[in-house]
Amino acid sequence: MSGKPPLQPRKQPKQVRGELTRQRILTAAAHVFAEHGYAAGTTNRIAERARVSIGSLYQYYPNKDAILVELVSRHLLEGEEALRRYQETELPPTIGEALRALVHVAVENHLDDPQLLRV
Repeated sequence: MSGKPPLQPRKQPKQVRGELTRQRILTAAAHVFAEHGYAAGTTNRIAERARVSIGSLYQYYPNKDAILVELVSRHLLEGEEALRRYQETELPPTIGEALRALVHVAVENHLDDPQLLRV
């Protein structure tokens, strides 16, 4: 064991209620990290913002690092999906137009929550 804290979620929700709780935790974490910064974005603040007990938060995530990893993973997956959708469309006639379109896709993906991306 390396002594490093785990970065994977502890459990995957099996019911809709659990998935909604997990979504509330992630949404709250994004807001807390954006408002207070990562260092001051404690699990207590995240739980309070999500309106869940700290014990409920820890059922899903072992620490705030794991929450951030989940947020980043989801952001990357959304970007991959946006690129996949772009690739399914008719390609522009020139390389310049194709590059502009790809940059547009990337920028659109980053407009959702620029404050969180700074974290």
